[in-house]
Amino acid sequence: MDLRTWLTLSERHFHVLDFSLRVAGGAYLLWIGIKIWRGAADPVQIANDMPTHQGSSRRAFVRALLVQLANPKTAIFYAWMFAAMLPASPPFWMLIVLPPLLFCNEFVWYAIVAFAFSFRKPRSVYLHSKQWIDRATGAVVRAFGVKLVIEGMGAAR
Repeated sequence: MDLRTWLTLSERHFHVLDFSLRVAGGAYLLWIGIKIWRGAADPVQIANDMPTHQGSSRRAFVRALLVQLANPKTAIFYAWMFAAMLPASPPFWMLIVLPPLLFCNEFVWYAIVAFAFSFRKPRSVYLHSKQWIDRATGAVVRAFGVKLVIEGMGAAR
């Protein structure tokens, strides 16, 4: 097989893979969005008498970091979000910058959430608004899913 034939076959495979990933990713986001929406009314049990400190802070940090890094749902979710939001051929610098930026974003976000929810008032505000927050989140995630499916179908033509 000569190079030109191989490149043509590779290009066809790429289009099939691109279509498959976009449609599967969009379907996954739709499913996640629906689950978030349906679970919006489910109560959250939060103990108000949580101990303020168990073990060392370093051990708690390492455990939380390992849980987050080992969670495949997070990696899959961001892979699909990147597929939905990034251009088809992102610049190289973007591919280098995004993973550490995402890590820092996740770290800061979870640190803020952990700190805020360690106080009763923010917990009660969230619990009071949980249904609407979850419904809005579910709607946004579903919208991204629809966008990705539509793009995948458009790319198939």
